[in-house]
Amino acid sequence: MHTKKDENEKVCIQKKEENSVKAKKIVEEENSGLTEKQRLFCIYYVKNKNATLAAIKAGYSKESAYVEGSRLLRNAKVLEEIKKIKVALNEELIIEEIEIINEYMKIAFADIGDYVEFGNEEVMTKDGSECLNISDVNSVVRNFNEK
Repeated sequence: MHTKKDENEKVCIQKKEENSVKAKKIVEEENSGLTEKQRLFCIYYVKNKNATLAAIKAGYSKESAYVEGSRLLRNAKVLEEIKKIKVALNEELIIEEIEIINEYMKIAFADIGDYVEFGNEEVMTKDGSECLNISDVNSVVRNFNEK
């Protein structure tokens, strides 16, 4: 049985994968003079903001990952590439945030009359008696609660 939480997790995972793919495309499209490991380091560093983990995932040895991560973060070309990836991803996030804000604005300024009809109609109560207006409904509710 699929729950709303499962669906949300799938969407989040899918978005993360899409962002990773987009970041990789950005890096591959631009010939920045970086090696493949350096490019991968940039992508993984933007993703998790941990230089050691990014170095390991990029293919550097675990023993030297701490040193390599630190060294790569001092490399001007690597820093430039990281900035490019961040800018590209932030542009997409800003667009998504604007879409979310617009949806909230639609909800906040919606007219309830678009969703609900108000009027004078006869209402049947649980005991079968009819109420003709809202004051009658209130009196029936009071009488019912007193029982």
